[in-house]
Amino acid sequence: MIFDFLFGKALQKVFGKRGDGLASFRYPPISSFGVKTEPFSFLSEGTLINGEVAYPNADPRGLVVFFHGLGAGYTAYSQEIAYYARNGYLVYAFDYHGCMTSLGRDMVDLGHPLLDQKAFFAYLDAQEAAKGLARYSIGHSWGGYLSSAALAFPEYRIEKAISFAGFLDIASIILYSAPTLKKMKGRISAYFSSRYGAVAGSSIIEVARASGKPLLYIQGDEDTMVPFSDSLLALREAGLPNVETVVANRRGHQPYWKIESYRYFKQINEQYKPGSYDRDPNFFIDYARLQQDDPIIMKRTIDFLKLG
Repeated sequence: MIFDFLFGKALQKVFGKRGDGLASFRYPPISSFGVKTEPFSFLSEGTLINGEVAYPNADPRGLVVFFHGLGAGYTAYSQEIAYYARNGYLVYAFDYHGCMTSLGRDMVDLGHPLLDQKAFFAYLDAQEAAKGLARYSIGHSWGGYLSSAALAFPEYRIEKAISFAGFLDIASIILYSAPTLKKMKGRISAYFSSRYGAVAGSSIIEVARASGKPLLYIQGDEDTMVPFSDSLLALREAGLPNVETVVANRRGHQPYWKIESYRYFKQINEQYKPGSYDRDPNFFIDYARLQQDDPIIMKRTIDFLKLG
């Protein structure tokens, strides 16, 4: 009880704010990448959650749910979402509680989007456009965890999942940032399990083993946000036949980018410091250089979805 109270207070200091992105970055709409979209909304624990669905040009070959990472919302991935729509998939994406277009005072904590995920799939089940389509999940970082975690729920009917640099369990990613709590890992896992169910206290390795469903995990070998050795290498070491791993060499936390875009992103952060109050307001960001996805990595994900 005392641990839960104090740990909850600590989480509030970190997540007790909205995840509305950085004012210094541009978050273009999905439609700006040449696909038709429509807004949608649903309630999660009484809070209005907003998102968009992106349409393919012809009858969809399947349905993709795209989960966003920490700090912003799904429009941080507009280019990637549009890519999957152009490749024939009906793509749903939404902002979690307390992020970007969705309501909510704050993000709560790393486990709370599991509730939004549950509410979303209940909403999806009632959508005529989604009926009869094979379902796949894709996400990055925080969203990579959620994409993989969706395999734990048969009722979501996810057939395959893709994780771009997703952390493997909530407790471990917290301990990566707060190593002094290492001896408390069991209690941290129990904290999240008690609030969001067993999956919140489990590892994605356990989820993948139990579900037996295909999981593709892609990570840059220079990732400093989600430790490479504790993520991609840990998945490889587990030796699960249903898990495939791809290393994006000389890439960081955005393994879907070209090397040149990753290097430019590092340059922006070093010179401009976009998250800092004393950033240079006159610094020019060349989005044509920044928004360059790696066609080999992206095609690898399409091939994975098509296989079988």
